[in-house]
Amino acid sequence: MKLWQKHEFFKIKKKNYQKFWRHFNICVSIAKRILVQNPKHTIYFIVNEPFEKKVKKISPLFQTIRIKQEDEEIFNSILKNPESFKENFYYHGERRYIANINILDSFQKFYQKVEKGFNEIIHNLQPDFILVDSIINLPFTEDKNIPWGMITSANPLLCQDLNNLPPSMSGLSTINDQELIEKYKDLRTDLSLFKNRKIWYEKNNLATSDNFSIVNGSNYINLFTYPKYTSYFNPNNIVGKWFAVNHGILDEKTEKKFQSLSKDFKQEIIKYPGVDLLTPEFLSNSGKLILISLGTMVTLFPDVINNLLEHVKDIPHKFIVSGGISFDKLKLPENCIGAPYLDQQQLYPKVDLVITHGGNNTFCELFYYGVKMILIPHFGDQPDNGKRVEDLKIGVQLDLIDLSLEKLSNAINYVLYNEDIKEKMKIASMMSKDNENFDKFINELDMYLLKKK
Repeated sequence: MKLWQKHEFFKIKKKNYQKFWRHFNICVSIAKRILVQNPKHTIYFIVNEPFEKKVKKISPLFQTIRIKQEDEEIFNSILKNPESFKENFYYHGERRYIANINILDSFQKFYQKVEKGFNEIIHNLQPDFILVDSIINLPFTEDKNIPWGMITSANPLLCQDLNNLPPSMSGLSTINDQELIEKYKDLRTDLSLFKNRKIWYEKNNLATSDNFSIVNGSNYINLFTYPKYTSYFNPNNIVGKWFAVNHGILDEKTEKKFQSLSKDFKQEIIKYPGVDLLTPEFLSNSGKLILISLGTMVTLFPDVINNLLEHVKDIPHKFIVSGGISFDKLKLPENCIGAPYLDQQQLYPKVDLVITHGGNNTFCELFYYGVKMILIPHFGDQPDNGKRVEDLKIGVQLDLIDLSLEKLSNAINYVLYNEDIKEKMKIASMMSKDNENFDKFINELDMYLLKKK
């Protein structure tokens, strides 16, 4: 069975299976679970060069297909003008919402440029199933008479446009913003994302849904990740064939089973600094231990992180900084240590607090480990996660626009020493560790594939 995954997708072929890093990681987690369930499947990752190298280091059980060079150049072009993203970090309210949706429309246009290349890959491979991890629907994965499903490793408002809930990427409250919810939803009729999606689907002779979900799942099987504690809805109210799972973290037992499938292969482990950074000398300093991790996109802009560090230097705690590609340009104060990339899951049990952008995969990990959090959202679904934390009173959301030493210091002290938040996160962690729905998703997918024999 073949399973296919593009840059952000999967493909499965009857006895075979198959992004920014964390989205890639959840695809790998799913792929490993699939092979543990049924080693007869084969997984194909459709990737660009950097991810091809990463896949090959993980396991010989995974196959890769490189996208065309011209398509790879188109992929790379999306980051040639990062300043266009940066300006969105400082938008607020309605302006930020419209900007977020317009970014998705630019992604949609970008995918149309590579449609031909992916059509050729799908035609040549003829997979038995396609899994797609994407923040928009891609008609070229849906029109081949091949079963397919969506993986939404983002806030589930992306795929669940329910009447009483805020529109995805609006950052609106489910408690206090009912009038704004209606106003923002009315705006969508004129937004180009939905108009252009309809045109794209018609061009592919496909019907498109009349709803305003940014992602519409297939009629086969779909999955989204979100902590149970923060869920917006009762499972019975979920629209479509979606499995709601708490996180994409692979448990130790399943990882060992997967490694046993390729026991003769010496996996090249990519090690990032983690607890080894926590020297006795550093830990002997006063204050709590706080991790700062603001996501891939923000690390393109060292000035944004340095502005935050200007405040951090005057706060009497110890900080670990994940600096990304711009780490060498960061001005780390004396109370900070860091590295370009960190083994964050190794650090979560050691830290007292995480300051994060609120990307969905990090968000899910923090609930799994029960770590207190402060969110500084930038764009996309991050404001939705920030507002969710705020609504449930389990953390604090800060804004880059008016971030100050006083606001940051007050937020840190409030979250660190709030007993109510501490107890809520204990409960949330226990709830997240029950990830039964992930097993159900894998079982149903496997049963479906076995029917195709």
